[in-house]
Amino acid sequence: MCSSDLASLVTAHAGPGIPGTGNQAKVVEQTCKGGENVTLDGRASAWLLKGDCGTVTVTGNGNAVTIQSLKKLVAKGNGHAVKYVTNASGQPKLPIDKAGCNGCAVSKVNSL
Repeated sequence: MCSSDLASLVTAHAGPGIPGTGNQAKVVEQTCKGGENVTLDGRASAWLLKGDCGTVTVTGNGNAVTIQSLKKLVAKGNGHAVKYVTNASGQPKLPIDKAGCNGCAVSKVNSL
């Protein structure tokens, strides 16, 4: 995926007031291997996680995260927009813990 494709993805999935606002936002593409756990911490940052992730923990404020496959999501902070393609938990619904996250949105999408 090229940088312009990633920027388009982030814009489409993040919604208003997230990356691209000039707040030292960063865009990171990462590949999970073998169900590894990942912690993402940032402010107005964007991540694209490919591959098979275990538990993905998102902390900070206003992050946009798109995940190919995960087993559990933990969100802490404020205003995160998290999209995922595949629930790999083996449960009917993805286990999501966003009790410590104000204004966080999580949704399933059909593709990256």
